Amino acid sequence: MSKLFGLALVPDENSCDTLIDFQNKLVPESFYGIKLGKESNLPHVSILQCPFFEEPLTVEKLSSLKEVLGKINQNDILGRADGLKYQPSYWAFMNFTFGDYIYEFQEEALVLLERFIDKSSIAKKDFTGYSFNQKKYYLKYGYRYLFDEFQPHVTVGRTYEEEIPSLVFEEFDCHLKNQIIKFDRLAFYEAGEHGSFKRALEIL
Repeated sequence: MSKLFGLALVPDENSCDTLIDFQNKLVPESFYGIKLGKESNLPHVSILQCPFFEEPLTVEKLSSLKEVLGKINQNDILGRADGLKYQPSYWAFMNFTFGDYIYEFQEEALVLLERFIDKSSIAKKDFTGYSFNQKKYYLKYGYRYLFDEFQPHVTVGRTYEEEIPSLVFEEFDCHLKNQIIKFDRLAFYEAGEHGSFKRALEIL
């Protein structure tokens, strides 16, 4: 049976704490919906999030993907927290810049995992806020942020208005702007509400 599952980079423990503390301080005044934590809604950067069949998402497959990533990039996986972006409808993203290897890794991961996508279960939806390519990728793979539309980000919450409150920018500029975050784990996860990290299937 297929559900929505993801492949994600997960920050190291200290960076997880930093991101959780940042987001939790802003709930519920600025954000609602998901609340980041270590037991659920783990901070992460999704590489893929598709209606995969669960059975093939094994630790062996994850280990193979980690080897692929290691061949593409022999150094630590480091992302710079560049800024906050409002994403329709009512989402706040914290965007990260990695080297070009992150885009190559997404393509390699999709090659390895595409055959495990249950394309018959790609849900119909309202495409308000989707670009032409995002709609095309979603209809083919069940995920909009691919290739030229890939936006490495940590989702930090749902907004009440069609903008990110100024308080959030102030907190970000004070504590996280241009900070380098180390991502030292790779995970298969089950997606929960609004595509959150509901639970880890495997994490290495």
